[in-house]
Amino acid sequence: MAELPYLYFLHIPKTAGTSVAEVLHRVYGSEQVLPAYNWQQLSQLPRDAMSRYRCIIGHLGPLPYVLTDRQLTTITVLRDPIERAISHIEYVRQEIRAQTGNCLEHPVAKHVDLPLEELLQVPAVRASISNTQTRWLGLRADASYVTDGADRSVVRRLHAQVRELGDDELLVRARAHLESMAVVGVVHRMDETMAAICALLGVPPPERTPHINAGPMADGMTHRMRIGPRIAAELDNLNTHDHGLVGYAETLLAQKMADVALPPTQVRTATWRRRLKRLLGL
Repeated sequence: MAELPYLYFLHIPKTAGTSVAEVLHRVYGSEQVLPAYNWQQLSQLPRDAMSRYRCIIGHLGPLPYVLTDRQLTTITVLRDPIERAISHIEYVRQEIRAQTGNCLEHPVAKHVDLPLEELLQVPAVRASISNTQTRWLGLRADASYVTDGADRSVVRRLHAQVRELGDDELLVRARAHLESMAVVGVVHRMDETMAAICALLGVPPPERTPHINAGPMADGMTHRMRIGPRIAAELDNLNTHDHGLVGYAETLLAQKMADVALPPTQVRTATWRRRLKRLLGL
């Protein structure tokens, strides 16, 4: 097998990252995966830590590009904006109610018991679920961001970029970022996404794609179905850029799949899912 690339899986929260990460751990071996999934964990490591590992996985945004001199091969996965937003809200509620100590600074944490309709009227909550994927992929960093390592000031500077640039400019940057990546996947085409990632790494794809922390589609219901058309329309309006970005990601994945063959089991599964989505009008 050819040497594995120096890989960065840029994981946007609630976009099937756990499933992708499991496969990457199998391929690379956990000893080759950077032991930091977010900027808080990264801040506890030596500045040169990224250069010691062949695989980087996590909610690290643009930081890996400026914390290593290696040429990184990047992959990411996008998700329908409504499905991602509701999944994130439910995750934060779960963590706060379970008193895990996670998500304490997320805007939803202060309003965890509000019904969804009221929660979406809180300005900070609306901002946190508006065009999130566009913002994650449109942000940039340079060496000045990490002079003192990955500390809290980095997050403040990235948030400042969102305010200063606006979503229109971030969308342009996000599209360019996707174009530079080796694989761009989408959650609702996960079998194809996983096949493309495995083809990049030169390993056979799993016979069945792992679905860890699976969302409500496991019982046939999407978040969009559950929240109803009025709230769904409100979320759609908050995520117009993300909808366009996910559509572009689908185009990039289709181009990649022209050269990638799915195992027979996954071909049948992917075909069934597309038929189901057409029947449901999704």
